[in-house]
Amino acid sequence: MKKRNKRLLLAIGTIISLMVVVGFLYVYLSDPLRVDGVTTYNNEQKQIILSVINEGQGNLHLKRVEVNGDHAPQKAELGISYTLQLVLGGIESSPQAAFMAIDQQPITPARKAKDNQDIVKKRLSKPVFYGIRITNGSNVSDVTVTYSYFGLTKSKRIDITT
Repeated sequence: MKKRNKRLLLAIGTIISLMVVVGFLYVYLSDPLRVDGVTTYNNEQKQIILSVINEGQGNLHLKRVEVNGDHAPQKAELGISYTLQLVLGGIESSPQAAFMAIDQQPITPARKAKDNQDIVKKRLSKPVFYGIRITNGSNVSDVTVTYSYFGLTKSKRIDITT
């Protein structure tokens, strides 16, 4: 009987260990941050807005934004839309959009279109779309966004082309 219990415990331990490793690999290898659009102003790339979507299962916590390699921009802000308008050019004047420090609020996982419509229709105060507004002294050729996802720090490099 003791031998049978040891085998059972070993099998359960192996299954749990395997599940932990698979879960870690899933998070480690996933890339949940997607850029859905880019807005530039005055045919320059000194001020841009990146529309971003979290395609993952958990919240993304932005940590830092760098431009043109590893340089800090003059300003980087997280933009949030509480309407069905994407966080792209023209949203700055909307009373139902807000810009804040990039680490002030997490980016929640994307919802289905119907769920977003229900949030807006019921006037719930939940973010619907997200973006990153970047202001820099020179044209931005690439952006690197560093974020935390399930406790792991990840980076995504985005080429900005016109």
